[in-house]
Amino acid sequence: MCTGFLFPGIRIKKCNQDDHKGQGMDSLNSLKSRFLSSTAGLRFRPSVEIERGHCSLSMHLSPFSFAPSGHILDSTIFQLLFNAASLSANTLVPDGEVSCIEFQLPPAPPSCFSTAVAVADVVQSDPRQIFVTARLYGDLDFEIAYAVGKFQTLEIPHSQDMLNSDQVSPEASTSALDIVRPLNS
Repeated sequence: MCTGFLFPGIRIKKCNQDDHKGQGMDSLNSLKSRFLSSTAGLRFRPSVEIERGHCSLSMHLSPFSFAPSGHILDSTIFQLLFNAASLSANTLVPDGEVSCIEFQLPPAPPSCFSTAVAVADVVQSDPRQIFVTARLYGDLDFEIAYAVGKFQTLEIPHSQDMLNSDQVSPEASTSALDIVRPLNS
């Protein structure tokens, strides 16, 4: 299981599709907003484009993204590709989230670009697994690296019926109804 990415696990609240027709864009906008809010402290915020099964992250790299030699750090390459792949996979699971099972990133040649664009696309999916390819491009559309990811879908209960009336204290605010149970409970 992969950990250590820039944004926390993204959870999108379930909605009854009959009540919210045409809300597909709302879940994508929610996904985009949650990702961007997790990058609020960064000096340079990425530009994000999300569609169903596709994600593109572009950003100007900060000085902390480079090794003393001037080459882009491997950790920066991993982070950009992994974030794009995770977001791309999450676009197919509006009522849960995904967990990385495997993420293969072959060694990348040394590169020194000031901007980077990570593009990820879902290449195959079924109800339990999603396969994603991600590519990182530098200036002038030069391909820096690529990766292949395998994600599994996790169903998250997002129902207000989760809490029994004896679990909610009188002092609890209305936000207590939005609490999500941990997966390992």
